[in-house]
Amino acid sequence: MQEKVIDPPDVSTLPTKELQALVHELRVHQIELEIQNEELRRVQFELEASRDEFQDLYDFAPVGYFTVSGKGLIVEANLTGAALLRIPRPKLNKMRFGHFVAPESESEWYQHLIDAAKREEKQSCVLTLKSEGGSSFYARLESIRMAAPIEPQGENSGGYLVRIAVSDITKRKMIENALVLSEAEKTAILNGITANIAFVNDKLEIIWVNKTAGESVGRSPKEMIGATCHSLWADPERPCENCPTLKAFQTKKPEKTIMTTPDGRVWDERAEPVFDNKGNLIGVVELALDVTERKRLEEEKEKVVIDLEKALSQVKKLSGFLPICASCKKIRDDRGIGARLKNT
Repeated sequence: MQEKVIDPPDVSTLPTKELQALVHELRVHQIELEIQNEELRRVQFELEASRDEFQDLYDFAPVGYFTVSGKGLIVEANLTGAALLRIPRPKLNKMRFGHFVAPESESEWYQHLIDAAKREEKQSCVLTLKSEGGSSFYARLESIRMAAPIEPQGENSGGYLVRIAVSDITKRKMIENALVLSEAEKTAILNGITANIAFVNDKLEIIWVNKTAGESVGRSPKEMIGATCHSLWADPERPCENCPTLKAFQTKKPEKTIMTTPDGRVWDERAEPVFDNKGNLIGVVELALDVTERKRLEEEKEKVVIDLEKALSQVKKLSGFLPICASCKKIRDDRGIGARLKNT
């Protein structure tokens, strides 16, 4: 159907005043259009500048950004993401993101993609990714589902896309692994010591404790965390009398004592204050050695010594009643026959 062409009106027959008014009105309208056109150009320029700024922020963000389809195909990626995978950005188009997932993390990746597709809230996981060159790194993925009204480049995404932010956490993971190893070594060392070792705060609440300490009260170290030391070994209500740990918090110096708990056990206890790098007291390490058996042996030894001293005293008293010749060292019996004493 052809559009009907409307002929322009013939203004030659119009009076001069009406013609002048029409010309004025057209000029005003022209100025308004020019102003609107200028405003549109300004808005367009601002939009282009904003788009370029957003593109720069997107491309040079400190984390990699990827958009994948429901099948896990990469639809879009920023420059940082391409740099993480060490592959030119154009080559990433339509590649499977799973191609860059290390074999040991494949199951976690597919589960993560399924979770992101099913849930509206953000999903996160830690995977091992491998770059195109073969080197691997630890990565944290944060993904969220978004609607896809238009299927990306004809690929069936199931009506949605998944935005993924990828952060290289290799350094942090290495530090965490080192801390875990250090903690394991510390635990092994502490558990290998036969003395009770506990780290307590100023309320005498246990922060950590070794295996030996747990065995002394029939509990696991984990069960003892948060409990007060005196409630486990002595009085549930109040600290022990002459508690070296309380003294260490007060004096900020090492303190020690010998304590006997209600169950009759004797402990050689020492309290060592612990300070942070600013010199602030942050806790006290309690070291307690069960010396009950040693104390018992010492008491028995002391009793034996006392008994021997008493016996020696009795021997000395008896020696004063024996008829011993001073020159020949003979003891005279009832028949007057002497018996020589053996010299020792």
